[in-house]
Amino acid sequence: MQNFVRYFGFAILGIVISCTSIKKSEIISTDKDERVENILNEADQNTLVIFDCDKTLFTYQDALFHPNNSEVLKKVLSYLKDKLDKEAIAELFIETRKQYPIKLVNKNFPTVIQNLQAKGARVLLLTTHFAGKFRTMERIEDLRKAEISPFNFDFKKSWRDCPNFTFHDLPKVKDGITFYPKFDDGIIFACRNEKGIILKHFLKHIPMRFSRIIFVDDKMKNIHSVFGACQELKIPCTCIEYTKVKNTKVRVVDFETERKRFDDFIKTKKWKSDSED
Repeated sequence: MQNFVRYFGFAILGIVISCTSIKKSEIISTDKDERVENILNEADQNTLVIFDCDKTLFTYQDALFHPNNSEVLKKVLSYLKDKLDKEAIAELFIETRKQYPIKLVNKNFPTVIQNLQAKGARVLLLTTHFAGKFRTMERIEDLRKAEISPFNFDFKKSWRDCPNFTFHDLPKVKDGITFYPKFDDGIIFACRNEKGIILKHFLKHIPMRFSRIIFVDDKMKNIHSVFGACQELKIPCTCIEYTKVKNTKVRVVDFETERKRFDDFIKTKKWKSDSED
């Protein structure tokens, strides 16, 4: 009887230990750099770490492109649509993208990512950006790559054993042009496909398997999408809504000033950033 009690006690203890050691899945919302960094530092060689790009790794310096000024930006876009045809607007924004000044959201992220890679964690960039031929550009994704390059992010380093590929089964049509998402040098260009769907396709395509996923994005809809995908795949995950940019105060812009700035850009082809931004 004593042996039975002892064995029963050991069994219960084993169950308790195993249950407490199971990694739980959670969604976290924070604008604190330190909290995000602490979670990322938990990653090991069996962890897949996924970053969003715009307003997560970097952001545009001009206040016009801050979320708090989105209504003015919409008015500017509407103004340009009345003034220019689709081809001209497309070329205009390709050129402005090449000139917008950008900055890191967290100056520590390049080092954080290098440290993760040194530990053997796989680091992936997942952006909704388009890929493929667009207007005069053979590779529209090169705009995003050019934005990333000054900050010494090397996502390819995590995937040298994984060839680039195209998601031919997830086409996306925009303005009559068909785009296909692609995995290119450690970056997934989702072409506006839902991020959770893209992630599921990616994980089924590659031979690597992960015991945990950490995902950092500034939009809650993307957080829920990836969280749902991880739940479906039964992979424990920590999804972080990183709200630092959204919660940072910026000056309020006015439509007339921004309209004139674009009018000037149309004439000169030189983007003039506001010195206050």
